Amino acid sequence: KKKKRATEMLVLITENGRGKRMRASDFRVRQSRRGKGVKTIPVLEKDKTPSLSSSPSKSNSSGSSDATSSSCVLALRRCLPGDEIMIITSNGTINRQSLDSIPVHSRTSKGVMVQKLDENDAVIGVTIVHSEEQDDDDNNQHNKPAATTTRA
Repeated sequence: KKKKRATEMLVLITENGRGKRMRASDFRVRQSRRGKGVKTIPVLEKDKTPSLSSSPSKSNSSGSSDATSSSCVLALRRCLPGDEIMIITSNGTINRQSLDSIPVHSRTSKGVMVQKLDENDAVIGVTIVHSEEQDDDDNNQHNKPAATTTRA
């Protein structure tokens, strides 16, 4: 179980197709009552495109879009080495790839382009497909029969 915890990773995917893997140990478990959380990915100026999942953006007095129109984090999922990720876009594209192909970055890095998108496309869904080895190990641990008693 310690080995599993040591290799546990988090994968982060944004609406605009950027993503990265991070070590779960990089995130603290506890924070103070007035904690502000932790930053996971910077929002770049070029990433500030209207979101397909949010309501139409409103412009403020300076004519620029407000914070709700910036590309946002779509998914943050737990993963282990050998797992795969399925990414679904609003245009109906489904991409399945190994999570090992997504590099491990620090919490504050911008990540890499994981899913190439067309102009009016956005990532709308993400799911993790666990490796068969891991599933077999989990099934063996959870499906052990309980102690049985025989009656005479």
